[in-house]
Amino acid sequence: TPYHPQTNGQTERWNSTFVTQIAKYCNTDLNNWDTILPSIAYAYNNGIHSSTGISPYQLAFRRRQRHPFSPPATTFVFSKPHDYWAQVIQYRNTALKQAKQHIMHQQELSKIR
Repeated sequence: TPYHPQTNGQTERWNSTFVTQIAKYCNTDLNNWDTILPSIAYAYNNGIHSSTGISPYQLAFRRRQRHPFSPPATTFVFSKPHDYWAQVIQYRNTALKQAKQHIMHQQELSKIR
């Protein structure tokens, strides 16, 4: 439930990661957390997670996010909608398969520990 995150392992893990990151970058008065929040969320969503082997952004949007300092694209490829959609589906299937394999591998490693 929203008021009892201990019952949801994923929520508890996210909270742990999030609180740790805020604590690292917050000032001593703890009054600037709202200004660093977008940067922490950006880093979390674009970082490759060990459990999936892929970033949450890639899983959600089926492509890598362009970063603020990425060079601009020099070429643009225009494809027909059904060709583009076929590429999206193929990327999604590959990404989900890779994430599933990484999760299963991480579960096996945690059984050994």
